[in-house]
Amino acid sequence: MTSLRTAPLALMFASQILAQNRPLTCEAHAAPPSIRAEGVAELVGDIVVVCNGGTPVAADRSLPQINIQVFTQPSINITSRVTTQGGNLIEFTEALLFIDEPSPADQRPCGSPDYPASITPGTFQTVIAGVCGAHAGSPDSNGVGTYDPNVEAPVIASADGRMYPTYRGNAYQARRAGNNSLLWQGVPLDPPGPLGSRIFRITNVRVNASQLGVPGTRIVPAVPVRMLVSSSSGGIRQFFNPPPLPLSDPTPTVAVAQNSLDLRVFGPRECFQCDSVNEHLLEGGPPSTLNSRCDGTTVTVQFSERFPTAFRRQASSVPGESQDVLGSITQTESGFYKAAATANWPERLQDGTLAAGSERGTIGIADHGTRLMARFTNVPNGVEIRVPGKVAVFPLDSEIASGVAELVDGGTQVSITGGTGQAVWEITETDTTASERVRITVTAVYRAGQASLGTAFVAGGLAPVSTGSTAGSTTPIPRFLDLPGGEPMLTILVCRTNLLFPFVSNRSGFDTGIAIVNTSKDRLGTPSRSGACTVHFHGESGGELVSLRYPSPTIGGGEHFVWSLSSGGAVAATPGFQGYLIAACDFQYAHGFAWITETASRRLAMGYLGLVLDEPMPSQTGGTSESLRR
Repeated sequence: MTSLRTAPLALMFASQILAQNRPLTCEAHAAPPSIRAEGVAELVGDIVVVCNGGTPVAADRSLPQINIQVFTQPSINITSRVTTQGGNLIEFTEALLFIDEPSPADQRPCGSPDYPASITPGTFQTVIAGVCGAHAGSPDSNGVGTYDPNVEAPVIASADGRMYPTYRGNAYQARRAGNNSLLWQGVPLDPPGPLGSRIFRITNVRVNASQLGVPGTRIVPAVPVRMLVSSSSGGIRQFFNPPPLPLSDPTPTVAVAQNSLDLRVFGPRECFQCDSVNEHLLEGGPPSTLNSRCDGTTVTVQFSERFPTAFRRQASSVPGESQDVLGSITQTESGFYKAAATANWPERLQDGTLAAGSERGTIGIADHGTRLMARFTNVPNGVEIRVPGKVAVFPLDSEIASGVAELVDGGTQVSITGGTGQAVWEITETDTTASERVRITVTAVYRAGQASLGTAFVAGGLAPVSTGSTAGSTTPIPRFLDLPGGEPMLTILVCRTNLLFPFVSNRSGFDTGIAIVNTSKDRLGTPSRSGACTVHFHGESGGELVSLRYPSPTIGGGEHFVWSLSSGGAVAATPGFQGYLIAACDFQYAHGFAWITETASRRLAMGYLGLVLDEPMPSQTGGTSESLRR
């Protein structure tokens, strides 16, 4: 009979026995970040699997091993960097699995000198690259210290009587199991029992979000990315194959993909071929003078985030600082990484063994921060493009700088080949709590008469652009899909004046005289220009409708030429013609005057100004256009 004093103790032991007999249950969940739909190597949220119950393995016993595998849903490529090749061309990746959330100092990966790839001695099996065994904790730990490298590991005897040390570790590297899958093979499993939970964290998984079909759409859909988490018997131990993890929700949402960037071009320019534009910036150019409609002007290319974390630094803003606190949100392009090589966390895996490394680790770290690319196309010959080397980053609703973007390669003059060139800036500081913008001022430069006609376009997006749609060892991280499009930035117009003379006649006793003058020579600072005029006749002659075309001599600044329909002059005579004329002059600031006279008495005459047909142009006084086409 149990006394009242011993009843509580008995109830406690009974509850522990019930808990001990509770079956193992596991749940998978994630905190899904927004990822860029243009991205090919986007870092998704960590998958956290929490297990409770089950029966811990007896102290110092070898643990059974399971395989843990993830698959993308929908099926898109996993693009975590391939770090090395193991035996039989096994491709290990930077994706990692941790058990029980070890602190940075206690993270011990399989393959390190203190936790080498191994199996239980005496089982006559070959060591498998990247697979590490483990033993249960000390007798009083009841599963708690199984993955703690600070808990002393046992020394055991093999079948041949020799003694072998064992090790404790808690981090495992994934291998590729197909384009859309990762596999952690032979992960030691010790159920937590009644005293706690067993936590498996999967991190550093990247996906090709551009395969979701979102990029380029104007409406911004939010497309979820899920991961199916599965497990199976590891098949490593000959004497015991454990059942898979019983996951109640095996497909957590790990990310939400959406378009991340808007590009706008402010102030596209239309400039004249015969003007010098920002010539003072050229080598040997004159002092800065504003002598054309485009001098001193720039075009602004603006990149704007659609969500606050589209712009990110490469890694920690503190030099030499690691990002190795599990579960922390860093909002950088890098995932989990160790900033410097250590005895237990050197640079890379080689055949399942970590190799002594470098000053900076590579597993998990991105190659650079977010990069913004402006691509210039169809740039007319003779035109140079200048861009700034460093620009400020601003919140969309503020003029107070929140970050910095710096030009990546080369100088501020964009290299143009075949009419195409690009400039790239990297985000080095940013505020990931606010949507931001970057404004790039673009300056076109050319000398008068040395630029071809045409329209230059600018397109923009995230960089670098890459065709590497699957996991690789050398493809950059991050990288992005190349999006089509572009907006006009600069149009170089021919320097021309089109003059309309709406009625001329050499019939019924009347004749018409015409004068065209080039007024580009003045004291107002107007660049003096010269060129010929082609005169087009449209009307009737000899009872038939005609369209005639006659060239004129070159007319210089301050010069003019005169002719009449009856006798000609600078232009061929067209006796008997009646209709209208359009004079196309290859220079600006052409003006015309026509006068019609009664030829018999020469006492009747009238005159009018030719109409300027062109769009408004800068007037010689710097005011509004002198166009008469209204």
